[in-house]
Amino acid sequence: MNILFRTSLQLSGFFLLMLLSTFAEAQCPIICKDELIVYVPSGGSYELLPEVLAGGDLSVICPNGVLSTQASISGNWQPATGNITFNDSHVGQFFQCRIRDQVTGNSCWGLVEVAGQAPANDTIHFRLSAELWSDARPLNGATLVFQPINSAFPYTPMVFTLDEDENGVDMAIVPTDYLPGTTFSYGAMMPDTGYANGVSILDMCKMSRHILGIEPLPTPYSMIAADINKSGSITTFDIVEGRKLLLNIYNQFPNNNAWRLLPDYCGFPNPNNPFQQNCVSEISLDELLALDNDTARIYAVKIGDVDGDVQIQGTPTPNLGAIDSITMLIPQGTIQANTPVAVPVKLDKDFVFGGLQMLIKLAPSIIQFDSITPGGIPFTSSAGLASYNQAESELRVVMFNQIPTNSTTIPANEPLFYIHLKSTQTVQLQDVMQLNTSDPQTPSLLMGNNCSGGFNMGYTYAGFVPVHTPLAKGVLLNPPSPNPFTHHSWMEISLEQQENVLLEIADLTGRILHAETRQLGPGVTRWELPVEKIPANSMCLWRLVIAGKSASGKLVRK
Repeated sequence: MNILFRTSLQLSGFFLLMLLSTFAEAQCPIICKDELIVYVPSGGSYELLPEVLAGGDLSVICPNGVLSTQASISGNWQPATGNITFNDSHVGQFFQCRIRDQVTGNSCWGLVEVAGQAPANDTIHFRLSAELWSDARPLNGATLVFQPINSAFPYTPMVFTLDEDENGVDMAIVPTDYLPGTTFSYGAMMPDTGYANGVSILDMCKMSRHILGIEPLPTPYSMIAADINKSGSITTFDIVEGRKLLLNIYNQFPNNNAWRLLPDYCGFPNPNNPFQQNCVSEISLDELLALDNDTARIYAVKIGDVDGDVQIQGTPTPNLGAIDSITMLIPQGTIQANTPVAVPVKLDKDFVFGGLQMLIKLAPSIIQFDSITPGGIPFTSSAGLASYNQAESELRVVMFNQIPTNSTTIPANEPLFYIHLKSTQTVQLQDVMQLNTSDPQTPSLLMGNNCSGGFNMGYTYAGFVPVHTPLAKGVLLNPPSPNPFTHHSWMEISLEQQENVLLEIADLTGRILHAETRQLGPGVTRWELPVEKIPANSMCLWRLVIAGKSASGKLVRK
């Protein structure tokens, strides 16, 4: 007796309704194969056993069940006891068949075709391939493994390493080469593609929305990708692990591999919780017959990459979505040796901020990184982080809203954050600090509100804007700019709390031309100077007093 089922186990609407009802039961969530073909030998019979119709290992799914199979014949489920047995009279017909557990009453349905004796196959021809779960991109460079399994004989696995232009291997299996009872499994191994490959703040945001119940991850494979700490669930701890990877605190996951590869015969009895899956360990020779002139697929899941945009050798990266371009504005100016400065990083346009990740290269042995403080983004230590790799002179910044429905609009030219550093030499900032935009595996990108796409980032050194100078704790000052000026000049003052601020402008003899005190609130204030009180073609002095500290400098009007 032989049995054959088709590899595309697409569940009928009738079956899905049954599946929903069985999931409501606390035990025995049975799932049935659909479009199953059974073969009845001439003059003989075929008993349909529960383990044949089941879409998984019943000893795991329903260990305490009392199971039997029935067929709907003339509107009645038959037989009343035992399993349905087909004979020559049933050949050429289709039957709705079910597995029923007498303990819980749970059932599942599947369509069964009864055919005559299976045709003899001298050779089974099929293609073995590995592809990404999200868009079927071939895993070029992967190693494919096909393994016959029999306790009576140690068959050697067949191993195939794909080249850059290969997306699979053609297989020819002769059934008579294998002992009766031999089963078969297939899988794949991936080359080292990097743990951070494909992982970004977009993935972290989508994981957060899943956890909050705002937008569930769409497939069992994306949920498997989200389980970064391999706990069998998706929690904020997975987001923490992903963020540590983005910040290069980790270079690999402590409790997980970079990839998980699943053969296509793995099923998900509950698609909403793939961690309850029962992946059949191998398939039978009869099931292998079903692959004749078909494809056996291995689905690859890159851990942490819930949207499937991982870079694969030799294949293009999918578009991130509605891509726009954003330019990061980094000030030009001279950094004096051994003088602490705070460099403001801004955007060239208004932006509804969801998050960002960026890699900044600092000149080795010249720049000493200290810290990052917020500008217009109200982030905390739990929602925004930075790390500095001194050996590589790389500064990684990762920020995103923990609650992705919150929106924060950052106006153009409003500082996102300040990078506090000190140079051992007097240098130009543009010579010692650059945004890395060329690494495809760890791209610099901005994220809009509600995980809305990725925005490619460029950068430019905007104008002749001096870097900010720390004046006191919680106080940052951007001296007058432009300077020299003709008609307008401004100062930028950033405060952590409300302060009284005194501005004085004097000529070179010390005579006060202007004195003004303002009460400024927390955040960034752009203070326009009273240039009308400064004679044309003259130089004067400015002084600012905040929190008991003062700063001063020259001011030139053309």
